[in-house]
Amino acid sequence: MSEEKKNKSSEEANNESDKKDGFQMSLDFLKKNLGYVLGGVVIVALVIVLVFIVTKEDKEDGKSEIKSKKVSERVSEKIKDKLEPAFKEKLAPEEDIVLGEVFDESGLYKVNMTVNAEETFIYVTKDFSKIIPENYYINLKETLESMEDGGKAEKMEIEKVDLSVENKKALGIEDSSKPRLDYFVMSFCPYGNPADENASKIQAVFGDSVEVVPHYIVGLDEKAPNGYNSLHGPQEAHQDIRELCVLKNYGKDKFFEFTLASNDKLTYKNADSKWNDVARSIGVDVNVVAECEKNGLEIAKQEIGISKNAKVQNMKSGEITSIVSSPTVMINGEKVASSALAIQEALCESFTEGEKPAACEQDIESAEAASGSCN
Repeated sequence: MSEEKKNKSSEEANNESDKKDGFQMSLDFLKKNLGYVLGGVVIVALVIVLVFIVTKEDKEDGKSEIKSKKVSERVSEKIKDKLEPAFKEKLAPEEDIVLGEVFDESGLYKVNMTVNAEETFIYVTKDFSKIIPENYYINLKETLESMEDGGKAEKMEIEKVDLSVENKKALGIEDSSKPRLDYFVMSFCPYGNPADENASKIQAVFGDSVEVVPHYIVGLDEKAPNGYNSLHGPQEAHQDIRELCVLKNYGKDKFFEFTLASNDKLTYKNADSKWNDVARSIGVDVNVVAECEKNGLEIAKQEIGISKNAKVQNMKSGEITSIVSSPTVMINGEKVASSALAIQEALCESFTEGEKPAACEQDIESAEAASGSCN
């Protein structure tokens, strides 16, 4: 064997050893509650900036307890079906990992597990995009800066504020109302479009047993053509109003048909000139929509009032703000994740055990979405 081949072989062996050592370090981090990011289906990487969510509930004698509830067997199996291939094929193919009970804890899924018979657990975000630590996150950049200043990284603790009563009032939800899904989007927000699709699936599966109410995030702008605007420009704002006009004049089924078709075929650059083609293709009278759109400024003001009066809490800072992010999803006035599974689970918790519809036992495939929002 030539010297060059020997060196190459030795280098490959060292690289393979480094990979194994690196993986073992990663697994050790997992045991110590450092997180991983799952990108796509099973692509895994160490987190540089981990998500922070700590929710404290029910204070007694100066101590705080985290709200935790065991999920249904169906939801548990669905979560494990997503996690097991990641661990077996990418994360830990040589380790003995067994996933155990799953809990809904402070807006996350907590998954008990054993790694080589050693008990531990992880948190999983409800859009299945991240595996995160037990009860805090580490922002590496801020930690290093703090250390340079001679300080120490601090664990932030945010107390969750119940905004559901205030939000029910803002959204016009009566106590006797059926379970209700309100969601806020911008018509050409790439993060909001999957929320449209998930809401349409919820509507199709649950039918009249729940109320689905879409909202649009717009703002007043004297310089805009019609006095109102949106993050991605006037054409997006106009499309927001047109979709609401279809909802008003044709009902939810046609609304979702028009909205999903528009998401697929239009952009914030061509919506004003192309929307009528989409409308005609699904049997919507463009004259009816155009007449409704003449009241666009008033419709926009109504939407602005709802977004302004409904509140959400930033769980990183604790700050309470009006709704400005697309998507923002609420069940009975309480913010939830925008995945179909998270929405379904929250809706089903609103029913008493004997009143739960069959939709609570159905699998609803969530629309794929990148993690993020339009603000």
